[in-house]
Amino acid sequence: ILAQAWRSKHDTTLRYRTPPPFPPSTMQPQKTRSIADTIDELGVGLAQIRGVALSYGVWFVGPFGIGLGVVITVFLANELHLSRAERASLASMGYLGLILGTACGGPAGDYFGRRTPILASYMLMMVAGVLTVLSSQLWYLLVTRVICGFAFGLGCAPSVALASELSPRYSRTIIQASRNMFYGTGLLLGGLVALIDDPWYRSMHWRLDTLSCIIPGLAFLVLAYLFLQESPAALAQMGCRKEAREVLEEIKRLNGKPEVDVALDSDAAALPTAAAKPTLEAQIRVIFGRQLFGSTVTLVFVVFTLNTVLYGHLYAFPLIATSDTTSTMPPAHQNLIQGLIGFAVNLIGVFASFVVSRRFLLVFGLCIGIGGMVLFAWSGRILNRTEFQSAVYYLAQNAPGTCSAFGYIAAYQLSVDLYPVQVASTAAGIILAAGKVGCVISPFLFAVFHDWTRFYNLLALMGGVALVMSLSLLQFTPWSEQASKGAGERTPLVQDKP
Repeated sequence: ILAQAWRSKHDTTLRYRTPPPFPPSTMQPQKTRSIADTIDELGVGLAQIRGVALSYGVWFVGPFGIGLGVVITVFLANELHLSRAERASLASMGYLGLILGTACGGPAGDYFGRRTPILASYMLMMVAGVLTVLSSQLWYLLVTRVICGFAFGLGCAPSVALASELSPRYSRTIIQASRNMFYGTGLLLGGLVALIDDPWYRSMHWRLDTLSCIIPGLAFLVLAYLFLQESPAALAQMGCRKEAREVLEEIKRLNGKPEVDVALDSDAAALPTAAAKPTLEAQIRVIFGRQLFGSTVTLVFVVFTLNTVLYGHLYAFPLIATSDTTSTMPPAHQNLIQGLIGFAVNLIGVFASFVVSRRFLLVFGLCIGIGGMVLFAWSGRILNRTEFQSAVYYLAQNAPGTCSAFGYIAAYQLSVDLYPVQVASTAAGIILAAGKVGCVISPFLFAVFHDWTRFYNLLALMGGVALVMSLSLLQFTPWSEQASKGAGERTPLVQDKP
């Protein structure tokens, strides 16, 4: 809504549609109008609210389970007397499944459409929750963790692509920022369930807590099945022009824009081979082609760093907080405070994305993470802290969440916008899946360092490398703008034929 207001104030081309002052026969040839142009004219309204809420529900249900699962891991590790390696393995199995699910969800979103993998993700997350409740042995828990992670990952890339393609281009950064709100709310509620059960994580009813994750998954599954629309751009690329027109008509109705023409008269010229299915090899050639190679590699490392920082902190902090020598506050209270601060930071990120560029969001997030984690490690070494040192300790422990909140807004949106629509979901899947490797290795990195402060110094160093790569190699101009300027006209698209 804020984006629509800003655009209506600064862009007069859509507000004033007067007849041409000269006959059509004397006019210059018009630029073909794409589906993205049509959605720009339809604006932001009820259609975007509904589509974004139902697609980003994946980012609420999954983190709900993650926030609760991290706490349950700490409890079960103590109950089963697991070693440091076994504890790290239990935490990493879920992230391994997340990698596999994200790697499968990206291509599936391009091949079957964005909607189908999202529905499958909701369903699998419910099944995984039931299987986890039935777990009784360590190996069974490891298997169910893989399934849980796979279910969440399956819907990640398609949901990012769908929310972006249903929204006007001028509002996509704000839409991406709202994804962090779903993620942060899921983590917050997962931590709240653990707080209600046992603030010290010592006598938890973990099976009953896990069952609570099934309720939001069921609600989102039913609502998404009934109301979630497919991406019109993806439908057009698959040759389903009639269905794409129907989706645009529905957006037109929900947004109250009866004057907008949603006919796809120019798409036939824009998509001469729309019915052809792209091959994975052809998609890889585009994603890692000469024009996009530097940006792809940079985004992979940036997302890898952000995931290592966020999930490493999610794993490490409950262990640090439950140590009486480090903190005397109940760990559930500390998690709740972090969750509330994270929610506020995500809300600030939504408004920040409205007024600042993606470059600024990414650079700012990485700088906050680097400085905050260094301060957290410094203050954590001090046993008898002064009031100032205690304030630094409790404030700096929020730096990893703040870093990821701002960094994800820019990185995840760029993982879709920098690529042609034919490969957008696959590109997002590759970048997100490669980045999720950081989720897997972060518990083992923490286990390697006997001094936890060195772990956070390593995370700060990784953030510095990501910052340098972002400033030197990463493009920030969306593909649609590059193509309109002629920069991307002859990059080999996946459906080009001789």
